[in-house]
Amino acid sequence: MKKALPVAVLSLFLVNCAERSSEDTAAHFPSKTGHTTSYFAAPPLTDSDRHQDMSSQTAGAFAVLRGQLHANGGSFTDCVTIKAYVAASSGEIADMQGFSSEFTRVFGTKLVPNTPHVFQIQVSGFANHDQLVLIEAHCVRPKLDANTR
Repeated sequence: MKKALPVAVLSLFLVNCAERSSEDTAAHFPSKTGHTTSYFAAPPLTDSDRHQDMSSQTAGAFAVLRGQLHANGGSFTDCVTIKAYVAASSGEIADMQGFSSEFTRVFGTKLVPNTPHVFQIQVSGFANHDQLVLIEAHCVRPKLDANTR
C-alpha cells in the first residue's frame, strides 16, 4: 500500500497536467517526519510557448521548483534527489542533453554547490503532448528543535 500511494499521486498529477492554464503546475507532499519533502514541477505551457524545446521547458520547470522551495522556506541546496521524467517530441529519443545543460546551470555552481543524484527516466509521453519534462525533487531540511529557533 505504501508503494502504491506515490504511484497513484503521480498518476493523478500527470493526468491533471493535460489541461493546464498559464499557471505553474506544481505539487508539494511533506513527509510524516516533517523534514523530507517531495516536490513535483512541470513547466508552465501557454498557447504562445507550446513548442518549446527540452532546454526551455527544463528551465521553466526549475523556475517552478524554485518558487515552490522558496514558498516553503527552502532552496535548491536542500535537494538530494532529482527524478526527471522526460518525453521525446515527435516520437524521437528524448533530449537528455537539453535537460542536462539546464541542470548544470542550476546545480554544481557557486550559488548552489550541491549536485543531487539525478535519475533521467524516459517516458512515452504525457497527457499534454506538448510537455517534455516533469521534475520530481526530494528535498531534506534539518529538523529544528525548540532550542534552535
